[in-house]
Amino acid sequence: MLNINLLPEESRKIDQTSLQQFHRTPFMWIVAGIMVTSLLGLMGIVSLRRIQAQKITSELESLQPKKLVIDQLQKFVKGLQDEQSAFERLRGKETAWAKRLTVLADIVPEGIWFTNLVWDPTEGLRLEGVAIQEDGAEMSKLSRFIETLKTHPSFGPELTEVKIDSVQRMQDESIEMVKFTITGKVMPGKS
Repeated sequence: MLNINLLPEESRKIDQTSLQQFHRTPFMWIVAGIMVTSLLGLMGIVSLRRIQAQKITSELESLQPKKLVIDQLQKFVKGLQDEQSAFERLRGKETAWAKRLTVLADIVPEGIWFTNLVWDPTEGLRLEGVAIQEDGAEMSKLSRFIETLKTHPSFGPELTEVKIDSVQRMQDESIEMVKFTITGKVMPGKS
C-alpha cells in the first residue's frame, strides 16, 4: 500500500524508526567529522612523509659524487695496505737473507771467498767461489764447509743434495787457486 501525506512537511507525523533517522542525529555528525578529520590528518601525514622521502632522495643524489670519491679512496687505501703487507713480507725475507749472509760469512773457512751466490726456488743453490791452494787442504776445507752448510739451521732444513759441482785449478801470478761451484736443491715451499 502506498501512503501519500498531503500535509505540509512541518505538520506531518514522522513514522520513521530511530535507525532510519540516525543520519540526522548530532552523534552522526560528530562521527562524520571525526572521520573527515582523520582522513585529512592521514593525508597530511602521507604528504609529509612523501616530502621527507623526496628530501632524503635529493640528499642521497647530492651525496652520490661524494660516495664515489669515498669508494675510490677506499680502493686506493686497500691497494696501499696490500703494498704495505707485501713490503713487510719482503722485508721479512730480506731480514732472513741478511741473517743467512751473516751466517755464511761466519762459517766460511779462511782462504775461501765467494764470487757469486744464486738462491732460486726452481734452480736451487749455486755458490761459486775461489779457494787458495794449500797442498790439498783447500778440498778438505771445502768439504767441511759443505757439511757445516748442510747442518746449519739457516740452510740445512731448506737444502738437499749439496755437493761440489765443479773444481778448476788456476793460477793468478804466483798464487795457485781452485775455482769451485757448490750446488744444492731447495726444498719445495722454502725460499
